[in-house]
Amino acid sequence: MQWLSNSPTARPIDREMGKAGPPLGGNAMCSYLRYNLLLQSAWCEKNLGEKLSAQALRALEAMDEPDNIPELDRVGRLAGSKLVNAAQFSPAFVAKG
Repeated sequence: MQWLSNSPTARPIDREMGKAGPPLGGNAMCSYLRYNLLLQSAWCEKNLGEKLSAQALRALEAMDEPDNIPELDRVGRLAGSKLVNAAQFSPAFVAKG
């Protein structure tokens, strides 16, 4: 998607390539936002202000485990409140009413 858009949330693909760009053909063909939550202790503390043990995060990797749903939901909502920037969305996404 990075090759097709100008994304303010683009992240490095790898150390050699970095972020993909500029868009193919020179003009963005779509808008693209991606928000990622990394299940890493240091990342969660820095970006979410939440200290989660490596053991707890490792357990959450089993996203198909029903017992993990409440904690995955909590951490996902926390990430959304910290990372999602409404100004990055097109006015077409603004709720009316």
